[in-house]
Amino acid sequence: MTAVRMRSSDIKGNPLAYWQDVVCDLFVPLTCNAAESRSFDWEFVSDGISDLRLVEMRVTPHHVSHTREHVRRSADAYFILSQHVNGTGVVVQDGREAALQPGDLALYDSTRPYDLRFAGSMHQRIVRIPQRLLSDRLAHAERFTARPVRAQTPIGRLCSDFVTSSFGIIGHAGSVGTTVRDTLIDLLCAALRENTLSTRLDSAVSADVLRRRIIRYVETNLSDPDLNVEQIAGAMRMSARYVHMLMREMDSTPGRLIWSLRLDRCAQALSDPANAAIPVAQIAYAWGYKDAAHFARSFRSRFDISPGDYRRRALDQDTQA
Repeated sequence: MTAVRMRSSDIKGNPLAYWQDVVCDLFVPLTCNAAESRSFDWEFVSDGISDLRLVEMRVTPHHVSHTREHVRRSADAYFILSQHVNGTGVVVQDGREAALQPGDLALYDSTRPYDLRFAGSMHQRIVRIPQRLLSDRLAHAERFTARPVRAQTPIGRLCSDFVTSSFGIIGHAGSVGTTVRDTLIDLLCAALRENTLSTRLDSAVSADVLRRRIIRYVETNLSDPDLNVEQIAGAMRMSARYVHMLMREMDSTPGRLIWSLRLDRCAQALSDPANAAIPVAQIAYAWGYKDAAHFARSFRSRFDISPGDYRRRALDQDTQA
């Protein structure tokens, strides 16, 4: 890899726009925003060890977004390891947030959307890792993103110190570059596993909270005929794949959840005497169905009775009561 060293004072034009172009070249497509684009200040040095890209940067406050559109434009798949040196920062991915203090580490995945937030000036070291290198060593590596590895823990400190040492030999690794790469990845895997074991219960609780949020969002938006997993994922600020994973753990899918809740609401509406004069099709449309015939088939499949007969039976029982 070619070594690169730059700073905002060396370039002409908008420093924020130039920084965004530089970061996209170094990592993956993304968008950078800052309150003061003209006074935005940065410097970085970048080089490689084996097939790792290492970047050390100092940057004033900004916000980075890697969206689903950016993911579609990305040619390669990487995990990106962030080590915070000074300042504070937040890594957001898959509905999780990792607030980082000096020395802490966090991982994020270029094949899914993420946000990086820096409220103040920061100094950070970044390691771009080809995805296969980590996935070959760590099962379900995508589940370890946005989970802080604290420098106060023994294995966290060991891994963080090795990252720092790796940056110290940039340009001098030579024939031992592959050994340095493999040691860094092995230490990272060990730190991530230990971190996950210590927080497994918290993770289970977090997943349950996220599922409840998804269900609440779907319940609130059932009347939208275009409601789908991409819309849910966008509202939850997570990937569609992660939404599917959360639903799979409760033996469902986003589509089945929408289907089931819509039918429940339609059945409730059909059973309500206050809605007796409202046509069946109008009730179906009110709860997000686009086609009355499709609604009728779905309703019969779920309740083994037509919507009209279901209404008549429910209203007859209400009258008798």
